[in-house]
Amino acid sequence: MKRISVSRAKWVLRKHLKSRIFWAHKILLFDGLYELVDESKLDLEQVRLGSGDCDERAFVMMGQVIEEHPKYLFGFVEGYDRRNLKHAWCFMMNESEAVRYAEPSSAEIFNPSIERVYHFIR
Repeated sequence: MKRISVSRAKWVLRKHLKSRIFWAHKILLFDGLYELVDESKLDLEQVRLGSGDCDERAFVMMGQVIEEHPKYLFGFVEGYDRRNLKHAWCFMMNESEAVRYAEPSSAEIFNPSIERVYHFIR
């Protein structure tokens, strides 16, 4: 399993997403070392909550993944989606150090495009 330091992870997030991050200092990673996500071992499920909003769904998805893989660099991200509406997703960094997002309501994994992000938490 490939690992990454918190300082390297923040550098990669800023480098790959600098045109989309409003405030790069809002990258809150609290552990010193993370495992990069092996997407072939990641089994995401749709998060279904009766009245839950996107923030709650993203936290639930993050919790499910971290419960199974406690050291994965898989967290919560907030920003504005393609329609310019406030939204929350999960983010991960895979073994190629590529940043990917996961949509909690559909379990779809996708590459960041025009989403404007203002903070990451893990």
